[in-house]
Amino acid sequence: DGSKKPIQFIEIGDKTRGGAVASWRAAHTEDGTIFNYQGVIVTGSHAVKEDGLWFRVEHSMESKPVPGGGRVYSLITSDHRIFVNGVEFADEWEVDGSEDMSMHECLVELNRQESKKGGALCPSA
Repeated sequence: DGSKKPIQFIEIGDKTRGGAVASWRAAHTEDGTIFNYQGVIVTGSHAVKEDGLWFRVEHSMESKPVPGGGRVYSLITSDHRIFVNGVEFADEWEVDGSEDMSMHECLVELNRQESKKGGALCPSA
């Protein structure tokens, strides 16, 4: 319905723009793994869509490292997407079948899917 909710208050079954929430977890990360991406605090390994291409947050020119570690939250949604403040992130699984794929293969698949939708050309990495 367009409403906003802090991620720590999201519950399994909640319906989001990125699909129904199937899984939710909190974890602690180490120093050097958290970034500020356009005002969203997120791990560097998260996939983010920029101008029709998927990248890892840690490789984006839009992200800034945040010192220290801390608590992070992870979701899995039915459509494998998380939208925060107008930014599109992939969820923890990123794509169907990700359990048999490397992080690189998931990123390639995200970009292949984007290309099929008429998005930008797929980068090789």
